Amino acid sequence: MAKRAVNERFHFKIEGFTPETLPMSRLALYLSDLADLLGHEDKVHFVRVAKGSADLVHAVDEELQVEVIERVRLVKQGLGPDDAQVAFRNLNTKLSEDGKTAKITRGRSSLLAFPGASALPKTIGPIYLHGHLDGQLIRVGGKDGTKPIHIMTENAYYICNANAEVARQLAPAYEKYIRVFGNGKWFRQADGEWILDHFTIKSFEFLEDEKLLQVVAKLRAIPGNEWANVDDPLEELALIRGKEAAS
Repeated sequence: MAKRAVNERFHFKIEGFTPETLPMSRLALYLSDLADLLGHEDKVHFVRVAKGSADLVHAVDEELQVEVIERVRLVKQGLGPDDAQVAFRNLNTKLSEDGKTAKITRGRSSLLAFPGASALPKTIGPIYLHGHLDGQLIRVGGKDGTKPIHIMTENAYYICNANAEVARQLAPAYEKYIRVFGNGKWFRQADGEWILDHFTIKSFEFLEDEKLLQVVAKLRAIPGNEWANVDDPLEELALIRGKEAAS
């Protein structure tokens, strides 16, 4: 009787997942890319998901172990077959999406690491800054001690906060264009975009006509905004103010 070849165990360990938390559909995608990375699909066999981290245990037929190890090492050096390099990038992308990292090991040796989420730029913040926002006052409301103040700026809609006294002063500025000053809580996203998380209004001023024209021009660019159909915004505002004064 012929001696059976020894199938040595290799491991693809995903840090952050366990067998209980790794979705079956995601497991199938990882296994597909892993098979492409290792190659020789008919000689590489999935064994199980081991306990601890989601450890995808696989076995390689004895006669191909050296070839598979060399293939993985070439990928580590940025070399090797195109399909193996594509599979490495696909695995790394999935790990980034899942917020995980991984590595391929054989015994106590680490053959290939996948930086995954650890390679992504981190969100910076919170950063607290004093600054201002220009826009249209849409709403002053709320019965709490801290009043929500709704401001539509050139490219966003913010719900700020103000104390009762500042909110009372803002009420007559409803639907007017103002500049509010205060303290903001900002985060810098991985793609470089700055996100305003919170803004507390301390004071405000009405925008002069020159500043107002700049703001209205930017507001006109917002899809669905009625200012896009106004030929002379200053004249229109003068008419609105005249009607308000006569009422």
